[in-house]
Amino acid sequence: VGVLRSVLRDLEDRIRDRTASLLDEMAQRRRLETEVVEIAEREQRRIGVDLHDSLGQHLTAISIAVEVLRSDLKQPKEAAAAKKILELVENGIELTRSLARDMLPAELGTRDFATAFQKLADNTSQRYGVECRFASEGEVNLRDSALASQLYRIAQEAITNSIRHAKANRIDLRLAKIGGVLDLTIIDNGTGLRSSSGTDGLGVRIMAHRASVIGGTFEISNAAQGGASVRCRCPLNGTAVSTSATS
Repeated sequence: VGVLRSVLRDLEDRIRDRTASLLDEMAQRRRLETEVVEIAEREQRRIGVDLHDSLGQHLTAISIAVEVLRSDLKQPKEAAAAKKILELVENGIELTRSLARDMLPAELGTRDFATAFQKLADNTSQRYGVECRFASEGEVNLRDSALASQLYRIAQEAITNSIRHAKANRIDLRLAKIGGVLDLTIIDNGTGLRSSSGTDGLGVRIMAHRASVIGGTFEISNAAQGGASVRCRCPLNGTAVSTSATS
C-alpha cells in the first residue's frame, strides 16, 4: 500500500508539473500572438500615414501639374486627354485617402468607438455602392485601444468578405453592450456559406484569431433570413463570455 501511495504521489506531482508547464507555454504563446497582432497593427497604421502624407501629396502635386498643363494646351484633343489624366489622378487621390482612413481610423484613439463604426458603414456604402447600416445599442465607449482596434478590423474583414465573396448589397453592423460583454454582429444578404470552405478561409481564420487575442468568441453561420452572420463577443473588464467560439 505504501508503495502504491508513493507511486500515486509521484504521478500527481508529474501531472501537476506538466500542467504548470503547459499553462506557461499557453501564456507565452498568447503573449507572442498579442505582440504579433500589435506589430501588425502598428505597421498598418504606419502604411496609412505613408499613404496620406507621402503618396497623397505626390498625387496632389501631379494633379496640379496636369491642371497647369491642361490650361496651356491649345489643341482640344490634347486638352481633353489631359483632362482625362487629371480625372484619373483625382480618383487615385480619393482612393488613397479612403485607404488611409481605413488603415488609420482616428476615432479608434478616442472613447467614441461607435463613431468609427458609423464612418466605416458610411465609407463602405460610398465606396462600393452597397447599403451598409450601423446600429448601436446603448453607449459604447472603449478605453482599451487594442480591443477597439481588433473589433474594428474584424468588422472590416467581414465587410470585405460580404462584398467580394458573398456579393452582398446590404450589410448591417450591430454593436451592443450587454452587461460586461461587447457583442459585434455583421449580417449580409449575400450568397451565404455554401460549403465548409466558407468557414475555413483565410479571412475567417484571421477574424477568429483576432477574437481569440482579445479573449472573445467568434461565430460565423448562415443567417436565418439568408446571407451570412458573423458574430464576435468579447469581455469587458475581465467578464467571461459564456458562448463557445466557432471558427
